[in-house]
Amino acid sequence: MEHDDYLDIRLLGRLEVFFQERLLAFPTRHAAFLIALLAREGQLRRETAAARLWGERDEVQARASLRQTIYHIQKVFASAGASELDVSRQTIGLKHGSFRCDVNTLLADLTADPVTATKAYRGELLGDVGRIDPAFQDWLDLERKSLENRISEAMTIAAGSFLAGRNWASLEAVALLRLQIDPYNEDALRHRMEALVRTDRRASALALFEEFRERLGETLQIEPEPATYGLRDQLSTRTAAEPSAPSAPILPDPPAVPSGNQNFRERRSVSLLAVAPIASTSDPEEFAAAFAQVRALLEKTLVDGSAQIVEQAGAAIACVFGASGLVERHADAAVYAARALTERAGDEVKVAVVSGDIVDSAAESPAVPGHAVLAPLLSEAQTLLQTAKPGQCALSPATELRLNARPQNKAFLARRSELETLHSAFIQARQGQAQIVGVVGEAGIGKSTLLRQFLETREGVKILVIEGYEREASRSFGAIARFLATQISTGDEPGLASIDAAIKTKQIRAVYREVLLGLLGLATDEERSRLVPEEQRRQVFKLASEVILGASGRQEIILAVEDVHWLDRDTAEFLDRLVGEISGEPLTVIATFRPEFQVSWIGRSSFRLLRLTPLLSKEAEALIAPWVGGLPDETRDRLLRRAAGNPFLLVETARAIASSGSPRHAALPETIRDVLNAHIHRLPADDRRVLQCAAILGFEAADSGIADLAGLTEAQLDESLARLRQEEIVQKAGTGSAARHRFRHALLHDAVYASIPKTDSGALHAKACALLQKRTDMDPAAIALHAWRSEDWPAAVEWHSRAADRYTALSSYALAAEAYRQAVEALARSGEDTTRQRLDLALKLRPVLVPLGLYEDALEELDLAETIAASLNDGGVHVAVQISKSYLFSTHGHLHKAIEYARSAGKASGRGEQTDYEAKLAEAQARSLMGDWKGTLALLAPTVPFWEDNRHERFGHTGTRSVWCHGHLSNAYGLNGQLEAALSPMVNARSIWPMKPRGR
Repeated sequence: MEHDDYLDIRLLGRLEVFFQERLLAFPTRHAAFLIALLAREGQLRRETAAARLWGERDEVQARASLRQTIYHIQKVFASAGASELDVSRQTIGLKHGSFRCDVNTLLADLTADPVTATKAYRGELLGDVGRIDPAFQDWLDLERKSLENRISEAMTIAAGSFLAGRNWASLEAVALLRLQIDPYNEDALRHRMEALVRTDRRASALALFEEFRERLGETLQIEPEPATYGLRDQLSTRTAAEPSAPSAPILPDPPAVPSGNQNFRERRSVSLLAVAPIASTSDPEEFAAAFAQVRALLEKTLVDGSAQIVEQAGAAIACVFGASGLVERHADAAVYAARALTERAGDEVKVAVVSGDIVDSAAESPAVPGHAVLAPLLSEAQTLLQTAKPGQCALSPATELRLNARPQNKAFLARRSELETLHSAFIQARQGQAQIVGVVGEAGIGKSTLLRQFLETREGVKILVIEGYEREASRSFGAIARFLATQISTGDEPGLASIDAAIKTKQIRAVYREVLLGLLGLATDEERSRLVPEEQRRQVFKLASEVILGASGRQEIILAVEDVHWLDRDTAEFLDRLVGEISGEPLTVIATFRPEFQVSWIGRSSFRLLRLTPLLSKEAEALIAPWVGGLPDETRDRLLRRAAGNPFLLVETARAIASSGSPRHAALPETIRDVLNAHIHRLPADDRRVLQCAAILGFEAADSGIADLAGLTEAQLDESLARLRQEEIVQKAGTGSAARHRFRHALLHDAVYASIPKTDSGALHAKACALLQKRTDMDPAAIALHAWRSEDWPAAVEWHSRAADRYTALSSYALAAEAYRQAVEALARSGEDTTRQRLDLALKLRPVLVPLGLYEDALEELDLAETIAASLNDGGVHVAVQISKSYLFSTHGHLHKAIEYARSAGKASGRGEQTDYEAKLAEAQARSLMGDWKGTLALLAPTVPFWEDNRHERFGHTGTRSVWCHGHLSNAYGLNGQLEAALSPMVNARSIWPMKPRGR
């Protein structure tokens, strides 16, 4: 076919189809839409095309409309002399090589020639289609988003290159295209302003800023970013001669930490790879040469850019994983690099990997951490290197723990319905209708384990696996290279022999030999120089497609794509293309990915989404039984609540609890922190700061409290919380002034809290303590917690005591006892003379310990109180202790001792004093319990007027004292058979008891 005989399909902006420069006219809009679909998707199954274009009609009508549309297209193509559609009973497509499409041309130019790509963009994809079928609209929305994302990503990379190379015309061209796609892209705006001022158009740059500022204010009611204002200010103060003078770009660097968060730091986990040469020398030149060689080896090993090399540290050189980029599997990446390094260097180096925490700035793009930040890890690595053997990698315990953490297969025996879905897709694919299943779920939910369990049941089926690795996300064709290597390799690593053997057995065609050598890193310099990037890309796509589609010779095949969210961009694009080519193949594609990742195949009729949800309680309990089966129910229930049904979190938490014996003392496992922090670290720094403030306030916190602690306005907080809800990190509870937000599960809260450096958390707790004290609805227990964690021990004593007093009034004795004991411990930490306060707490503990059955503990507190009272020579307190001991002995059946202590207290009290009446009541209680009705009446009858005057007073003891007096009187009359006389004090007691007691 001649060049002019191509169909020229233009999808950007206005939908147009040309042939030999003649615009083709179609009788219906759907005819043009079908051509657009085929130009982007390739060959389609008839049912897919019908469903996408006429989704609102039933299947019979939709297929009839498709047949009529195909007829119209064939007629138009025939009259114009163009190649007809490639049509069969099952599929429809444009004949290979019969067309060119402006979208495909633009995509090819994005990397090779970005400036040319800017000229090809005429507007958004199918920008003039008007009202269309909802199914087609869904497909179009996804296509538009995917295309715009790819253009923006490529243009952003190109802009950085043009800025560094001072290519102002090209910088302006790509900035214009970025602004055309997103008119509010301030990074692109600043690039265009930079280009304008560098080409002597400063006034135009300032006018552009003003126009942008007005548009931003009118449409979004917000101001430009500080960096944009900063650039405007620089331009306003420049002289006309200045633009061409500087040798560096004038664009201001964005602040490392957003305004208001200059002191925002984070605690995060990283892994450190340390390397030392074997040869030791005192000669400075030899020493420098040895380290230069080691550094060169290290740089060659880190081809994927997954680590940051640290400046030389003593006798070793190190690089850190997880400080930026890789977060979740930093230990895996470090160990992978370490093993690759030992393979390169052999016995010339010693290598060690350590994992642990660092505390550093929470900047959006943190620099390489300095030695001060990494000091503990560097020290551990140096120690480990001393024991490392040449050519081997020594691992720290924390690193080994991360490498060995994997979910258990038995966790997913309950996922029967999900397995049925996979089986159903497989059966349908057997009939020649390719099926794509997306298994989506959060980290640790069991996607990979479910996939493995399904594959284990497919005996005799060809299974191909493509895996995405976090450490290779930036490596071009990394996943495809590993996939092809496994297909042709018969040993450990593929070499020239295995490639030639694969060609000889016709596993691959000889035409792909050169590109395969380059892909696997086996090509010579001369061979690499002959590879044209775009041609190489095309050849890799074709090779991988042929390997997959030809793997079983039309026999059933399963392609498992694990961790699509970590695929490199090129492999992801290949997968998108492959999905468009397999409709008529007996192929089942099962892809696993996380919720935040969006695939482009959702609109396809052959696609089904399988969303994994948390395990049910019984399933989760069965999973953790091997670790916590013998622990109390309360412990298991606490674990289940904290992990929220996530299998990985359940297993790792169970292991931690099993090793510590209690969930209250088990630290958050590092493996869980790494997984959760990987999710959190994708957020902007401002949102992470909001999360920290929320975590300080607890698992659930009021919006007003978060705003006060973070120093944000209501509008700023609303925006941040909306993003956090979108990321499924927090959930909303309540509205209006009662609005609150809680973390999605307790372990997520714990991970955020663990990210706060201890000194910073102390300051935040102190601020929270002060803020809560100003509230009218203050909760003493919450204030006490913040006082404790800020180590304000006097405040902790006061507020724990207040909280315990409130619990006592509510008869919540267990909580009261715990709060009083916290006050006692805070008192011991204060380092001041607290004798009087300790005495008061001892007396308060007795009435809450007794109902809990803690008799010995209560007696111990009273003995201590008696000793303190004696040392203070305080007779009044001594009397109070004796009365308390009398009540304690009565409660536990030591009635004679109770009478003895009550009488001793009465003798020490002045007649008519409150303690005199208390002593009589204490003795009367003991006599009442002994059945001594005469003694009880003789003691209590004279005291009735006092208790009537103080009907609702507790006087520091459990229960309202007048109720006790009338109760014991009624009991005494009853013991003597005076039932009518017993009725009156009983009625009095009942009339007092329901009343709310007054405070002391």
